[in-house]
Amino acid sequence: MNVFVVYTVGVFYYSRGSFDTKTSLKNIVKLPILWAAILAITLSIYGYKPSGIVLNTLMMGAYASMTMQLFLFGIYIYGTKIQEISKTLVLWVLTFKFILLPAIAFLVLINIELEPMIKGIIFIELMMPLAVANVNLASLYDCNPRVVTALVFFSSIVFLGAIFVAVKVLAYL
Repeated sequence: MNVFVVYTVGVFYYSRGSFDTKTSLKNIVKLPILWAAILAITLSIYGYKPSGIVLNTLMMGAYASMTMQLFLFGIYIYGTKIQEISKTLVLWVLTFKFILLPAIAFLVLINIELEPMIKGIIFIELMMPLAVANVNLASLYDCNPRVVTALVFFSSIVFLGAIFVAVKVLAYL
């Protein structure tokens, strides 16, 4: 689900920083990750189980991809100057990510019938910091990648403290 949200809504948002609506929609369709995800879901539905060699190859590709994403993140964080970061934007994003969104999620989760473990997974997932993939998309579509890098960095730092509060909140779900 995450792949589909990030690479549709996220790509549209970042792409709109430099392109019109029609081109932004085309940019979504051009992404190989969406086609690969659709293929993987289709194969899974039909019961395909990859061999060990195929699974190892896919895992090596995933590790290489993570390494490249973190490398790009490091390049942007190195080049980001504190003065070019909007403190208002950072405050707004962190408030939304770690106060408003969890509060809304808590109110929804407390009022629905689900197993406590499922509620906990949903709640903690919503608390996760912004993904490094956002830096890649902002870079790809030239949509303030340094600002996005700063937001990913700050959300990761805040998450280190917020997770302890979130775990305490889980007792009430």
